[in-house]
This record gives sequence, C-alpha cells and structure tokens, in this order.
Amino acid sequence: MMRAHANELLAMIGATGYGSVASMQVDTGSQPKPAHYKGTHEMTVKTTPNADALIRLPEVRQRVGLARTTIYNMVNAGTFPQPIKLGKRAVAWSSRAVDAWIAAKLKQAGQ
Repeated sequence: MMRAHANELLAMIGATGYGSVASMQVDTGSQPKPAHYKGTHEMTVKTTPNADALIRLPEVRQRVGLARTTIYNMVNAGTFPQPIKLGKRAVAWSSRAVDAWIAAKLKQAGQ
C-alpha cells in the first residue's frame, strides 16, 4: 500500500519547493478504510537544497512577502522572475529563480 502513496508524497515534495517541509497523512494499511478510520501516521519530508520545483503563487507570496499585484507588476517591469505557463489558466515559478531573487535582494540590502 505504501507504493500507492509514494506518488502523492513525490508530488507533494515537488510542490513544496526548496527548503520547505511537507506534511501528509499516510495510510499504512492494505485495504480501503472507512472515512472515519484513524489509522494513519504523520510523515514529514524535508526537500533537498538542490531540488528545483515549480511553486504556485501562494508559496511565492509566502516566500517573498509581497502581494499578488505587486508580484505581477514586478514581473511586468522585469524585476521579478517570469512565471512558467502550466496550462491555459495556471502558472508557477521556478523555486530556484525565486530563491535567487531573494538572495539578490538580501545582498542588495547588505545582509
């Protein structure tokens, strides 16, 4: 049954980006359980520092501390990394590009 949850875990690791901690419930049983079943275990996974991931706007906002409008204004001005188009109405940013932008801001501030 752990194999069925491995893809969910890998997807969550990829979705959290660099330095994030993902937390999910993993069912260790082999049979389907009713919704009220409490036999799950908490699993925490820390991503590796070299991992690059696509991160969506809520995580970008959390990392940089800026509002949605400010981020898009900066993208249009060329002062923030461009998002990557995932679909017709979905975009994400490279976690490495966002982290590099943060590092450059800290360096610019002398920290």
